[in-house]
Amino acid sequence: MCEQGVRALLKEMADKGASHLWKSSQEKTGDGFVAEGKGTAIERDRLPCPFCRDHIPLLSRVLRSDAYNLPDSAIYHSLRYELPCIALGRVEPPTTNAKTRPTDQIRRRWQGMLWQTFRVAFTDLEGNQVGSFAPIENWGIGSPPVDLKDLCAAAEPVLREAKKRGALPKLKAGRREGDSVATEPEIERLLTPVFGRFGYKCQDSGHTMYGFWWRRNTDILYRHEDGSTLAIEVKADEVNDWKLPLGQPLGNLLAHSAVINIRVPHKPDPRSEDIKRLVEVAEGMLAATGRAGFLYVS
Repeated sequence: MCEQGVRALLKEMADKGASHLWKSSQEKTGDGFVAEGKGTAIERDRLPCPFCRDHIPLLSRVLRSDAYNLPDSAIYHSLRYELPCIALGRVEPPTTNAKTRPTDQIRRRWQGMLWQTFRVAFTDLEGNQVGSFAPIENWGIGSPPVDLKDLCAAAEPVLREAKKRGALPKLKAGRREGDSVATEPEIERLLTPVFGRFGYKCQDSGHTMYGFWWRRNTDILYRHEDGSTLAIEVKADEVNDWKLPLGQPLGNLLAHSAVINIRVPHKPDPRSEDIKRLVEVAEGMLAATGRAGFLYVS
């Protein structure tokens, strides 16, 4: 993968602006892990690498301060083409909230996480000015927890049994949003005694995360007796949760030491086999950092 070419293209954009690199044949593509022709929110191009014969994917999207769409799209295209990818998040108020402007430290940690884990070069675009790209290697908070795999192994049978006996809320007919929110209290009730055996205590809800031009609340939060924090991200059957599997876990890692992503589906996975394969690859790459776990409660 030509990482040198990515850095050279970003430098060229920073020096000359981004508009001169866009082609007239620029395409629209899907938002997230979505097959071609599905959705039109992402603008896509492929730029010739200055150092090799590859054409590096370049994706652009307006940054929403209440959502995580561009990271998933960039990771998907990077895996699809087996190349590093450039993601330019366009800052366009009011969709992009000025109050969520990232600090320099958040910017560098966010870029380090995406670059070190997925080889996605992620920065912002205000007008024609490309933001700095200076990813740091040590992007995580504290050391990765040594017991993360044990926590996942202990939680999985408890959640499976609860779903089997109907203790977890089911999808309501015609409802597209909110199912994860309805599931969170029961998952918290089930996991708190399990995680307590490992030295984790559940914290009050409402913890706001400030990240790269966005802010969200952590679904469930645990604090270890050593002071480290573990976020729980809950996903059910919402349409966007299938298309955007990684953005929220990544967002949690900007605020907490580790995250466990728990999907509790009540319907079959709607994604194609090709998409599911790439999602599994991406989840494995994030899990390999030692800071993320993924549970599917079938």
